[in-house]
Amino acid sequence: MPPTLARDAETILADVLTQLAASQPGYLARRGTHWQGIPSHAAIPRDGALVVPDRTRKPADQAESWNGVGAWPGVTLPATMPCAVQVDVYDGPAGKGYEVSVDLIENGVRWVKTSQVGPETWRGHDWRRVESGPGG
Repeated sequence: MPPTLARDAETILADVLTQLAASQPGYLARRGTHWQGIPSHAAIPRDGALVVPDRTRKPADQAESWNGVGAWPGVTLPATMPCAVQVDVYDGPAGKGYEVSVDLIENGVRWVKTSQVGPETWRGHDWRRVESGPGG
């Protein structure tokens, strides 16, 4: 993967993590769970193409999208992105937390990098090649 593409995706990952660090504690206190953000793109961006994210995407059982609603401020995403981003939540034996992942396809190879916040540190990983799935 080109270093500039990895760096651009990592910048988005870091920015989303920073925004969530400010808003997830309040969301957790109000809802008893962290906010979940399904993939920002229906199809994973390919080969560094800058694709507009769909900020209205949300899980069927959740009112809040990337745009936010009510007391949830939402997450500000770039106007165009070379990767998809998503937020997954967990409630494991050690406690509650969440993961933020960036996902892209380069030369037909799907790559994912995940950072995690919470007690299950094994959930985070550097860039790894994954078998193609939905959108890939």
